[in-house]
Amino acid sequence: MTSFTVIDMTCGACASRISQALKQANLPPELGIDIDTESREVRLVKGASPYAAELVRNAIEAEGYSPRVSKPNGTTAAASHAKSCCCVSSRTQKLDVNQKTISKIPS
Repeated sequence: MTSFTVIDMTCGACASRISQALKQANLPPELGIDIDTESREVRLVKGASPYAAELVRNAIEAEGYSPRVSKPNGTTAAASHAKSCCCVSSRTQKLDVNQKTISKIPS
């Protein structure tokens, strides 16, 4: 089974965007795909081939996410740092209630 870890798929909205991108991609009709938000994985569960895996990777990347091929032991082939979730602004603020000050959290 081929699977991709998509470390920047952090919520259901991210999974929905990836799912929509995969539906619009020209994927083989026999290909079965499972998207698991909790483990941040996209798995090719049926009909996987190197060609289909490349199409899936391209569709995920075109949507702005960073898929990495998962190794059998659950690690990824290349390290990646999670970006902010798609539904959260990258510019957030922190309020120190004791000091009553606001400071920007570095991105």
